[in-house]
Amino acid sequence: MRGLGDRVILVASLMALLALNLPALVVIVLCYLWIGLNETAAIVAVAFNKIALVLVTMREGARTLDRPVAEMAKVYRMRFPARLRHVILPQLAPYISSAARGGLSIIWKLVLMIDYLLIQPSEIRARRWCGQAV
Repeated sequence: MRGLGDRVILVASLMALLALNLPALVVIVLCYLWIGLNETAAIVAVAFNKIALVLVTMREGARTLDRPVAEMAKVYRMRFPARLRHVILPQLAPYISSAARGGLSIIWKLVLMIDYLLIQPSEIRARRWCGQAV
């Protein structure tokens, strides 16, 4: 069973590596081609671009967990919710905040780019007629 877990981790790492190396604009265009020019494609493109970054950051945080502290919590028979709250989450907090900050700093730029790509020519004319910026 241990070998199966290693294979799953290897496949997940390869998929994350592929997702991290694809440019955002390529993913957006491919989602538009495969799903269509709608908001679902935009949401899928943004999620695909940033989930890999967040997962890699959280995986690195999980690798740096202090094992002796976790073993001590087991020795003192802490239940899992208490162990999660007092042992695991405090160690993962810097990685959670880093992943959130990194994800949000890029997502808003992607959303602006997607919004610009979704504007139809008739909407541009209407916005110009109303005096709104395009």
